[in-house]
Amino acid sequence: MKFLRYSLWGLVGVALLVIAGHQLSHDEDEESQANTSFRPSFSLTNHFGQAVTEETYRGKWLLAFFGFTNCPDICPTTLADLARVMDELGPEAKQVTPLFVSIDPERDRVENMAEYVFQFI
Repeated sequence: MKFLRYSLWGLVGVALLVIAGHQLSHDEDEESQANTSFRPSFSLTNHFGQAVTEETYRGKWLLAFFGFTNCPDICPTTLADLARVMDELGPEAKQVTPLFVSIDPERDRVENMAEYVFQFI
């Protein structure tokens, strides 16, 4: 169980490094960015049923966690840890957006996702 938690945190760390690289590339000249920078893109539906893309979060750090609402222990424990980290960031938390991305879209509908994530806000 500890190994899985450390593995998940490792994935979060990797995601942060990718996002940090993406953010740093925004400081470059616009013309050179068009030709050379890595620009990840995504399109998701948030827990309010609204479409969001990478543009929705431009200028913010994204902390992505992949899981599902029927996860018995790792997902809720890790999300509680993320909520605690956000609290500890204090005013700097405004610069960070945590994203819970479901890997079970068949069962994780907008309604139950909203109910689930609000437990950790």
